[in-house]
Amino acid sequence: MLLSCFLLQTLLAWKLLCLVGVERRLAVLGSAFFVIAPPFLFRMLHGHYALVAHWTVLASLCVFFLPRHRAGLRLLLLVGTTLIHAYLLVMVWAIWCSDLLQRRLLGQLRWSAVLTELAIGHAVVSLVMLVVGYFMLGGSVDDWGLGVYRFNLLSLIDPDHLWSQVMPDQPSGDGDYEGFAFLGTGVLVLAAVGGVHWLRCGRWSWRAGLLPLCLMLLGLTVFAVSPSVAFGNHELLRYEWPAATKTLAAAFRTTGRMVWPAYYLVTVGILLLVLRFPRRIAVGLCAAMLLLQVADMEHGRRALHQRM
Repeated sequence: MLLSCFLLQTLLAWKLLCLVGVERRLAVLGSAFFVIAPPFLFRMLHGHYALVAHWTVLASLCVFFLPRHRAGLRLLLLVGTTLIHAYLLVMVWAIWCSDLLQRRLLGQLRWSAVLTELAIGHAVVSLVMLVVGYFMLGGSVDDWGLGVYRFNLLSLIDPDHLWSQVMPDQPSGDGDYEGFAFLGTGVLVLAAVGGVHWLRCGRWSWRAGLLPLCLMLLGLTVFAVSPSVAFGNHELLRYEWPAATKTLAAAFRTTGRMVWPAYYLVTVGILLLVLRFPRRIAVGLCAAMLLLQVADMEHGRRALHQRM
């Protein structure tokens, strides 16, 4: 199972980079950053093997960026993710909804088709959930942990002791490990280089239809931050969600995980900036940063070796 997760993570990362405009051979190099992504490897340390299936998120993003709408492929992905883990299902469902809105904005679907696909999709997923036992326990859901297992605002640069020998560990709360989203030293350097280059002479080409995806991922990220907004070990803000959302929030109280789709889209954006450099520069820079990140993650690799 874990081997298939690694293979699918690599293949779908390559496909995703190709779909957003990266040349195929350069995309092979870029896909390596996804298979050594710290949040992806981190799940094996805690024995959360079903949650290693980050490929479901990448597959959903791939379907979003396909030129033509693929309703059957999307439904198959929804059903497959339902059989893996509920948290991953929420992420794939959110990207599905944004995909339908995108297709409507692009004129590929009418509202009647959008509503029909939503109805069929929810009916099929609900049936699968019923068959495999999602509703067996019934009763209320305990909301303990809501606001504890969150995404910290410093998580993108927090190596959590193991995942960098260069980057300093950032202060965090006891449950912030569930929102662990360290980009990696190599990716952070690429972000700095690509960002500076873009500010100096670059132009960002906005793809029509991206707005629904960005808004949906922003919503997931806000949910990941939780009602207790933390910057390091400082709580910046605490608020209450509406009572109507209490049951849903309790069911997914480990909110920090919901940042994964945004995490991967950010990684794609960073690589897109760098891989559009002249070919030699892009290859040299990405190869150097890949080696840097692998070497810098040595403590994490050793911990995984002992665990597995």
